[in-house]
Formats: sequence, C-alpha cells, structure tokens
Amino acid sequence: VLHRAGALSEAIDTCEDLCIREPDEGRFVIELFRLYREQGDTQTGIDALQAFHSRNPTDIDVVSELGCALVKERELRQAKPFVETALAARPGDVDLLLAMADIREEQDRFAEAGELVDRAYSVDPSPNIKGRYIASLVTRYRYQEALDRIDEVLQEFPGAADEFLALRVYALTNVGRHDEALPILDKAVADYPHEPIRRFPR
Repeated sequence: VLHRAGALSEAIDTCEDLCIREPDEGRFVIELFRLYREQGDTQTGIDALQAFHSRNPTDIDVVSELGCALVKERELRQAKPFVETALAARPGDVDLLLAMADIREEQDRFAEAGELVDRAYSVDPSPNIKGRYIASLVTRYRYQEALDRIDEVLQEFPGAADEFLALRVYALTNVGRHDEALPILDKAVADYPHEPIRRFPR
C-alpha cells in the first residue's frame, strides 16, 4: 500500500522491520530487494539477498531472485551457481531460463543459449519473450526464421517496427536482401536524422 501510494522510503523501512522480526522469511527480503531496486539502489537490495542466503542457503525463492538480479547487473560469473541451482529446482521458470541464456551467451555458447531461449519461448510465447527469441535466432544465423517471426510480430503490433529495426536489417543483410534493407534504413535516417546509429548500417 505504501509503495502504491508513492511512499517508497517508508515502504522500505516497513519491509526492513519485517525482515528483522522474521529473519528466516524469504518473501520479505525479496520484497525488500524489489523496493530497493525501485528506488535505484539495486546493490543494497542484492546485499540483503546475499545476507539472507548466507543464513538460509536452501531457500530457492531467494536463490532464484539473487541469481536473476546478478545477471541483470551483468555479474554473470557470480550469478552462475545461483541460477544453476534454482534452474535445477525449477526447470520451466522463464526468468531463470533467460538468465542462464545470458550466461551462456557471455561464454560464447550460443547454441546452448538458444536452446534455453527456445524453452522459455515454448513456456511463454508472449511478445516480450518473442523478441528475445528472435534475437536468439539471429545469433544462431537462422536469419530467415528471424525475419518470419518479425513479420508475425509486426502484423500484430505494427507500432513495434522500431524495436525490431536493427534485427530486421541485420537479418536482411545477411541473406543478401540489401534492396529491402536500404529503404528501411532510409526511413530510419529520415525519422531520426540526429541519431548516428541509424546511419552507420546504411
């Protein structure tokens, strides 16, 4: 209630009190982490998760939250054992599958990362996950499949064209369809004349 009312600092203080009163209750420290992250102080939230984990190493909810949080902070080596442990317990968890895919991509193990993304997409074929799935197809050189999936998304969400511009152009270029890529880039440069990143691929 405090959070929804915009009283974030007060919500954090209240949650910290709960964590002190119930030091073995994982859901309170997870909520505390999320409140700190909302406040822009993710590291303090991670510190709280790690302190809880040192006392309660078998709490899978906290292990999962900690692993995913570390991945988002790009602390991938530190995250790996937490994500592996949580994923063994929850093999169908989409967040964990994508977190492990991030770790595998960092290791240049793109085929394994792609399999993890495929599994996540089979569980949750929502537009957000579909975007990640399309990016994974591109990293695996499956350009035509990526283009087909992009077309599907844009038929349903035509306003998402900008979000898929880079992937679409990259895939078109790699299948030799420069005549299709150039008009897309021409329009992007015209729409955003002061953004150099639109000009470089053109």
